[in-house]
Amino acid sequence: MIIRNSSEIGSTPLRRHAVEILEAGIEAVLPSNVMPKALLYYPENQTLSVNGCSYQLDKRIFVIGGGKAGGKMAEAIEQILPQSILIDGLVIDKSSNFNTKRIKVIAAGHPIPDSRGEQAVKKMLYLKEKYEIDEYDTVICLLSGGGSALIPYPSDGITLADKQTVTAKLLCCGAEIGEINTVRKHLSRVKGGRLGHYFSPAGVITLIISDVIGNDLSAIASGPTYPDATTFADALFVLEKYDLIDKLLSNVITLLRNGAEGKIPETPKQLDN
Repeated sequence: MIIRNSSEIGSTPLRRHAVEILEAGIEAVLPSNVMPKALLYYPENQTLSVNGCSYQLDKRIFVIGGGKAGGKMAEAIEQILPQSILIDGLVIDKSSNFNTKRIKVIAAGHPIPDSRGEQAVKKMLYLKEKYEIDEYDTVICLLSGGGSALIPYPSDGITLADKQTVTAKLLCCGAEIGEINTVRKHLSRVKGGRLGHYFSPAGVITLIISDVIGNDLSAIASGPTYPDATTFADALFVLEKYDLIDKLLSNVITLLRNGAEGKIPETPKQLDN
């Protein structure tokens, strides 16, 4: 049983039936059930089909990503792709207790990001340098809910403690998740499309298990491999809306204002890879 105290809460026939419905719903969306239905690998021509769309895997495969389903997604992708082309990978989850061979699963903090996550992201980015990843390689990014906190890498001039403070204050003031992510994207080196851009010229295929109503790809895990429509000015507006401008360290506000004035490059508005 997935719900560990199911026998305790299923104390009547109707309650047992309700628990069974919950169990069936959770079972249906587990990566081990969802991903084999969505992904098919054809070894004869090294093609990966994702929900009917085909992608040519010309050379090597590397896996990155993070989220609360990250470890389970890593287990599933290892069952789908042959180890001969799956070279290495790193995925960040709340736990590291997963059965993977090529993909390392590292535990980090959620909902407040921590140093374990930051160090894991650095190792993830190092894969490009270590293996000299190029345009013939493919990077598969596994994303799910919680990725915003689990994949932290602050911008220059911002510390992890600064991001922890900003995240905590936004969570406490009642900001919507989209608003929180708008700020996160503009205080990060990897969110808002920057992770996808970093691994260019390699092609990036992102596999997402969504926890966002409407499946806005720029919102899930703060869209690290998806073009970002928000701006530094939008991030400043969120902080102003919740009266946080004077409650955060000056370096955070300075960075956002510099970005709004065009002194810092915006998040990618398109990704060619």
